Amino acid sequence: MPITLDRTPDASTLHLEGEIDISLAAELKQLLLESLTRALPVHVDLQQASTLNITAIQLLRAAERHAAELGCTFTIDGPIPAMIATALSLAGLELPLTAHQVAAA
Repeated sequence: MPITLDRTPDASTLHLEGEIDISLAAELKQLLLESLTRALPVHVDLQQASTLNITAIQLLRAAERHAAELGCTFTIDGPIPAMIATALSLAGLELPLTAHQVAAA
């Protein structure tokens, strides 16, 4: 499954795997909203993702802004795959999240 959500009493963690494209946008949006309604920290794990299209990037940015409005944290945990970091850079975007190092290609 390309997108999974783990809930604990203290936080929600979304795990994105493989190619996250427009066909998964509705699912990603729904899981982000579910996570944010808990008003607890939200973590996003991109370590197993191979690509994020612009729609996925926009959804993550919108979720980050919504989390800030709610007063909860929204972070990317672990290394960002090099392909995704490159795509973000080429799109002129940087995720101003608590993103960790870029993984080697």
